[in-house]
Amino acid sequence: VYFHGGQNQRGSAQDELFQGDLITRNKEYPVIFVSFDFRLGLFGWIQGYGATANLGLRDQQMALDWVQKNIAAFGGNPHKVTAWGHSDGANDILAHLVSPQSNGLFQKAIL
Repeated sequence: VYFHGGQNQRGSAQDELFQGDLITRNKEYPVIFVSFDFRLGLFGWIQGYGATANLGLRDQQMALDWVQKNIAAFGGNPHKVTAWGHSDGANDILAHLVSPQSNGLFQKAIL
């Protein structure tokens, strides 16, 4: 599951740096590429005193949960999900690694 970068202010699942078709071409190591969008900027990453909701992280958890529930329909294994990202996508994965709410949603991480 690919987490795009962009300082949680910009970017999308259609990131030109990491196109799924380029990654899935290798027939020797079959991969199911998953990417998703999440809320950015003020709508996803509220900061400051008293801020209680990080909806961007919640969107990411919902995407990971969807993968757990549905990846088998695409030939994937929900027990072999790897989260990977660059820039703030990698930072977001670090947050999920320590979040009890994200426990079990992925088994490996590439940062």
